[in-house]
Amino acid sequence: IERNSPVALRHTLGFKVDPDSQIDPDEVDLSVGRHSLPFIISSMSFGSQGEIAFRAYAEAAYQLNMISLNGEGGEIKDMLGKYPHHRGQQIASGRFGVNAELINSSFLLEIKVGQGAKPGEGGHLPGKKVTAKVAAARNASVGVDLLSPSNNHDIYSIEDLAQFIEELKTSNPKVKVAVKIPVVPGIGVIAVGVAKANADIINITGYDGGTGAARQHSLKYVGLPAEIGVVEAHAALIKSGLRDRVEIWCDGGMKSGTDVVRMVLLGADRVGFGTMAMVAIGCTICRKCQTDTCHVGIATQIENKEQAIAHGLKAFEPQVYEDAVEQLKSLFTAVANEAKAITARLGYTKLQDLVGRADLLEQLRFCDEIDMTPLLKVTPRPERISSQRSVGRALRRPRNHLTEVISDMVMNAIGEDEDIINYEDSDASSVDRAVGTHLVGAMVRHYGFENGRALGAVDGSGYRKTLKHPQTIKLNFNGATIPGNGLAAFHGGDVDIVVEGGTQDGLGKCAIGGRVSILKGLNDKGVLVGGSVGKSFAYGAQKGRFFVQGNADSRAGVRLSGADVIIGGEITEPLQDDLGFLANRANIKGFAFEYMTAGRAIVMGDPGPWICSGMTGGMVYIRLRPEMGFDEEAIQRRLAKGANVAIRPVDQRDFNNLQELLCEYRAILIDANQHESAAEIDALLNRWDKEFVKVAPRNQQVDQTVATE
Repeated sequence: IERNSPVALRHTLGFKVDPDSQIDPDEVDLSVGRHSLPFIISSMSFGSQGEIAFRAYAEAAYQLNMISLNGEGGEIKDMLGKYPHHRGQQIASGRFGVNAELINSSFLLEIKVGQGAKPGEGGHLPGKKVTAKVAAARNASVGVDLLSPSNNHDIYSIEDLAQFIEELKTSNPKVKVAVKIPVVPGIGVIAVGVAKANADIINITGYDGGTGAARQHSLKYVGLPAEIGVVEAHAALIKSGLRDRVEIWCDGGMKSGTDVVRMVLLGADRVGFGTMAMVAIGCTICRKCQTDTCHVGIATQIENKEQAIAHGLKAFEPQVYEDAVEQLKSLFTAVANEAKAITARLGYTKLQDLVGRADLLEQLRFCDEIDMTPLLKVTPRPERISSQRSVGRALRRPRNHLTEVISDMVMNAIGEDEDIINYEDSDASSVDRAVGTHLVGAMVRHYGFENGRALGAVDGSGYRKTLKHPQTIKLNFNGATIPGNGLAAFHGGDVDIVVEGGTQDGLGKCAIGGRVSILKGLNDKGVLVGGSVGKSFAYGAQKGRFFVQGNADSRAGVRLSGADVIIGGEITEPLQDDLGFLANRANIKGFAFEYMTAGRAIVMGDPGPWICSGMTGGMVYIRLRPEMGFDEEAIQRRLAKGANVAIRPVDQRDFNNLQELLCEYRAILIDANQHESAAEIDALLNRWDKEFVKVAPRNQQVDQTVATE
């Protein structure tokens, strides 16, 4: 079929085989690193896939000693850490279920910047597929549509990507990070940037394929072929001297061992299969995955025939786990045998020796319609120019050095059964990034977490011992310090961080517990100033509490999924909305609480424009200041156009929420000797029903005061 009706660029290519090769295919080595096969079962999430199919991909990859990747939908709890060398976790900041547990459950993480079949779009899981199991894995609510934020909420540039990778490697120092990027014009330059951002793997994803979750217009009109992306990325990385630092993976409509060898010759190290893995267990390519009516029990949360009948399905065959595993093993064994046979015919005994050997390919078909010559050139490796002796290599203190020092000190104190652990520092600066992140990652690896709290150490038999946990672990940064990006990223446990000064972007992203307080600090004149945070504050935070005395930059609380937040910056002069540019004068600079699914937030000032877009759960309490022109109409002007939320008066349940959070905030202020500010909180609580309104989803019928367990 490929020869007669080519549908991909690679189908026009044949192999320049060695007619004298006597190599036995059984002698061919397909291994890459510790894995026997160079195949990947590409990222598919629990929610888009049913539980049996989802589990079968991981088990089959384990038995075959290859890699499978979880999609961006959170992991089933009992699968965390079950396949650390064979099960990669796909993540992106603020996506479902991303936290310190997930990050430390595997030696491979994949940042999904984009997917070839739907570049530039986040996923959309319809509410009908969000069952109790799916909601638990994703930290969401049953029956509620789940929209993924676009990646550029916190990855605007290669520098932002580098920061994200650094945070992940700070939480899990042994992890390898892959970055999945769609093929776009200039993909070579982008690949070089990704490598310089310290990624270990660049996953090039082509437009072809897609597991049915992509929209129809994307499947038909969007994206570029994987072949072009692999060739350009491979060549650009060689020219820049970075090719040996990274692996190149690719996917996008791959179906056979022939495809695998072709892509390796063009420059890939490993090749991914998504749709074909589904086909192996019975997918009929009906392209209706999003409807939850999959009649072969793969892309559905329907588990038995009784449920199928209730859904109106006349024909339904549930998946059988053991059969699905065996069918996947049969497929990839056959693909491996085909790849071995072709490698042997080319005259080689190791597939990885063929990476980038495009000279062993030749165009055989469609020669008059398309010229494949530019893709078949072997990029020469440039000579490495030695540095001048007078310059040498510059060595600097790592940007995350302080977080490792703190982690080592605290873990040693825990090992000595200290009850109260206090760390004090007045010299932290912008170079000190991801402070607290290394400590929480170490605690997860050593003790394990349940709902953000440490459980107990794992002994040699695999059983958990009871952990004598300190009553207090507190990290204090005073003296008007401003730690760098990523403070308390992937926070958890019972770690309490207090900063008197301020902090930069990414505070508390994807937290699963703990507490962080950002308070004003005394300047050299003895005046309290600051107390503000940067962009993407509490992005994707699932549990924990975060108190900010000052203002927040844009995108605060995006994908807030159960944590509690107070942003205490206040309106100090009458509104001037007629001037436009609302964010300039607001206490939050825009896009707050987008895609929020659960949790509680209190905003003491102006929340800024475009708030609550895509919000499907939780509560946002906003303080009214009618004397400043900030009334319900002003809040209405700040709601995003498509936000399906309503402004409502507060009731007794809301008073309980307000009292709980504001009293804790008051206690923090008192500890910091800010008694005047604490007294203002008392005054607010005395007038709570007149001071606050709440913003919540229109269809929210139940009390979502706490995170979904």
